[in-house]
Amino acid sequence: MNQGTRSRGYVYAACVTACFGLALIFFQFSSPPLENPQPRRALAPAAAAAPKPATPTTPPSLATPPAAPVPITAPPEETPEFIADQNKLHDILIIEEPNSAKVGRLLAVMPHLAKESQVYCAQHICNLADDRDYAQVRRAMFQKGLAPEAAEVIYSDCLNRPIDVLLPTLLEVARTPNHPLKQEAYNTLAFMTEADHGENWPAWSNEIARRLAEAKEAR
Repeated sequence: MNQGTRSRGYVYAACVTACFGLALIFFQFSSPPLENPQPRRALAPAAAAAPKPATPTTPPSLATPPAAPVPITAPPEETPEFIADQNKLHDILIIEEPNSAKVGRLLAVMPHLAKESQVYCAQHICNLADDRDYAQVRRAMFQKGLAPEAAEVIYSDCLNRPIDVLLPTLLEVARTPNHPLKQEAYNTLAFMTEADHGENWPAWSNEIARRLAEAKEAR
């Protein structure tokens, strides 16, 4: 290749490079600026599904709270009679034997105590009595010589017992003539069973049997 030809090639390459540079500069200044991209909108969190209400397993009218210990009231004035009664109760409570046996001893001595001591004794009975042995406690409410205040302690305790203890107890009190808690037991029984059979006690017995069967199936 001669020198003239080589010089023309250099000139040509230089021209091409210059043209490419000018075109690039023209494109940069003539092109519209890119718009700022809009920020992406955050998605709102999905609302949590509302929890389904729990399906009750026991009819509301038959639901009873767990049994709570019966508080021991402050002792009255310590008369010689009261001190003697407390010694009797203390001697029974310290015996090492099953609670059911202690309950039997306390029930036997309770009608022979002074009124204040009977209340104190009834509180101990309620705290020691088991649901399975509650039949003997229920009978105490009908003992001759039992102070009404002591009967009220046992009655209040039975309201915290399971319905297979509570409903038969209410029925027995409600059907007993002249019992001081007769009307209150009847009202509670009618409220809990949502029934009103008056003094038709066979109908009440059937009502309670049906309610207890329903509660047993719902467990």
